[in-house]
Amino acid sequence: MYLDESGGVPVSNVITDIPIASGKERTGYPTQKPLKLLERIIRASSNEGDFVFDPFCGCATTLVAAEKLSRNWGGVGWADLSDLAVKLVKQRIRRELGGLLFDVNHRTDIPKRTDQGKLPPPRSHAHRLNGEQEGVCAGCRTHFPFRGMQVDHRIPQAKGGADDYDNLQMLCSGCNLRKGTGTMVELLAKLRREGILV
Repeated sequence: MYLDESGGVPVSNVITDIPIASGKERTGYPTQKPLKLLERIIRASSNEGDFVFDPFCGCATTLVAAEKLSRNWGGVGWADLSDLAVKLVKQRIRRELGGLLFDVNHRTDIPKRTDQGKLPPPRSHAHRLNGEQEGVCAGCRTHFPFRGMQVDHRIPQAKGGADDYDNLQMLCSGCNLRKGTGTMVELLAKLRREGILV
């Protein structure tokens, strides 16, 4: 079979016919994808009985879609060390897959990088981070002058986060106070509850 001899319209990588997750499907997880989107991707790229692996499974949308489509699956939430994120995944799998029995291995430590040597203090990255974020707080998404922003660890040092650049971000002082020693998932959930984020 050749593509130019096949009928129909080729599938595009721009998908506009699936709305964002809403209503009962919405979990409150900041990067949640619609279940129908993951079902389409899994149908197009695997067969029943195949293994689907999501190394950034977030709120488990891929895992739920894979189970509904009779695929074997596994997922890792490498940045989701908070008890809140683990609880969310367990609740969603129970709710959407009808009491499926499974074990969740939840590590609270983070493997330490050993390839970077001694890292500079986090504050030394402030100007670069602020420029990359264009002065917008990673929490409330509001623009602030540089003096109103603070360097923050995405995963707090108290929970195993390191000073490497990928773990740093800029938050406004209000969001930094709200976050405290919590994770970004916890901060974003708090901002939604308070009506600051929609």
